[in-house]
Amino acid sequence: AKGVPCVFLLDEFDAIAKRRDDAAEVGELKRLVTVLLQEIDEWPATGLLVAATNHPELLDPAVWRRFEVQIDFPMPLEEQMRESVLRLVGDNERAATWSRVLAKALQGFSYADVEREVLRAKRQAIIRQQPFSDQLKGVIHSRSQSLSRDDRSQLALDLLETGLSQREVNEWTGVSRDTIRKAVKQVN
Repeated sequence: AKGVPCVFLLDEFDAIAKRRDDAAEVGELKRLVTVLLQEIDEWPATGLLVAATNHPELLDPAVWRRFEVQIDFPMPLEEQMRESVLRLVGDNERAATWSRVLAKALQGFSYADVEREVLRAKRQAIIRQQPFSDQLKGVIHSRSQSLSRDDRSQLALDLLETGLSQREVNEWTGVSRDTIRKAVKQVN
């Protein structure tokens, strides 16, 4: 790559540029990181070297000095997540409601994680010849357990808007029917 003008992407960079002070790593990897740093220093101006990682904390501190620009991509906000989910589930009135529910349930996920979850639910719905909403139940149920109490209550209200009963919302989220009724009264 150094011999040809190009853009060279090193994806999952943390796998080869790990901290050299990591006691768990063997000496061979530490030597590899040193050689890698030297190669980066000698990268020609005719090429662009790009590195990507989901684990910046694992990178050797010397790596950061070798790159002119560092860009952090934060996790999507709820509104951004809704737009992404809407593209994945379709563009209709029912999809708009589901996008709000899924965005709430999947908060803290990356775009790639959300896409994987939604596409997995779609595939399972097709394979099992079940409604897509049946598959979403599992996704939402597993994710709702990690949400705060307030977020779970809001998720329950959003699920009511999809046409589910309070009993079904209780099954999907674990929020008690009494709590759901109180939340509905507060909104109205």
